[in-house]
Amino acid sequence: MIIYIILYLGMMIFSVYELKFVNYEDDSKHSHIKILVFGATLLLAIGCFRAELLGVDVFRYKYNGFEYFRNMSIQDAIHLNKDVGYVLLNKVVGSFSDSFILFRNLIYFFNITVFCIFVYKNTNYYSFSIVLYLAVGYLGFNFTIFRESIAVSFCIIGLMFLKKEKYFVFFLFILIAVSFHQTAILCLIYVPLIKYKNNQRIFIKFFLFLIVLPIMFLSANKILRLYQRNDYTNIYTSGTGVALLVFFVIVFLEISVLFRHSINKHSIDYDLALSVLFFQILAVSFSLYNRCIQYFYPPLIVLISNCISEVKNKKNKLFLLFLFFLEFSILYFKFLIDDLNDIVPYQSWL
Repeated sequence: MIIYIILYLGMMIFSVYELKFVNYEDDSKHSHIKILVFGATLLLAIGCFRAELLGVDVFRYKYNGFEYFRNMSIQDAIHLNKDVGYVLLNKVVGSFSDSFILFRNLIYFFNITVFCIFVYKNTNYYSFSIVLYLAVGYLGFNFTIFRESIAVSFCIIGLMFLKKEKYFVFFLFILIAVSFHQTAILCLIYVPLIKYKNNQRIFIKFFLFLIVLPIMFLSANKILRLYQRNDYTNIYTSGTGVALLVFFVIVFLEISVLFRHSINKHSIDYDLALSVLFFQILAVSFSLYNRCIQYFYPPLIVLISNCISEVKNKKNKLFLLFLFFLEFSILYFKFLIDDLNDIVPYQSWL
């Protein structure tokens, strides 16, 4: 566990340094991009040098996925697996290499690169964005949930185009994401939250929470079919995450009160981030929705990073940094202690 702690605390030290010594108003983004590159390098190193089969389900991804599909014809592979994009990825990589480590690392490199580009384009506060990225569990997610992690990355790319009102490109990337994991279809919720003006989005948020939320509560069995490759019935239909729901309610209350002057500037990210709360409410009755939250963490990450970095008073800025750091540290260490991804202790193939 020590390497995960060093990584997390190391990025927090850089967060303090960046906050104290980088002038976000005068300095260009390029002047401190080295911090983002350094953080990305650390993430890539810890991921690419991990043991070949570290993590839950990785054995299955190798022997029931990569080794299986790369030796089959494309037609047979697609016939056996509905995730066309993932099948083709196995076939393409398997056509020039039989190394599962290479296959796995290409996926991991893609996911980390996409996130860092998203951070670069949406906030100036790079290091704390990586701290939050670790805290919400993306490290274990990327280590072990290959198909959905790729889908999340394609949805993030789509979101960047959607913010530029390039709707066709957005839908194209969502379609690609769905070819890896069908839950990516939920990211269509991005569209009304970005397309319409702030006063119209208020109505949309009421509609989502008062109409759509109860409907999705009642459609749990249909959502479960998206995961029909494995039997999750006894694991995920019971509902968990009340504590996590309370955690995010507190976080959003703090954002709404402490950063009330910044929310108007970042209203789109704020509304997108509310999707985290939306799906966590659903997860209380149907736990599989917890997995869907991974699609909606990036806007929350850049929202918090931007709001902290834009506080004028340096003492208040540092106070808010440590407040959110301590809160999200509870989440990070809870993930490590529970170790549902089976990545503790860290092991390397070196």
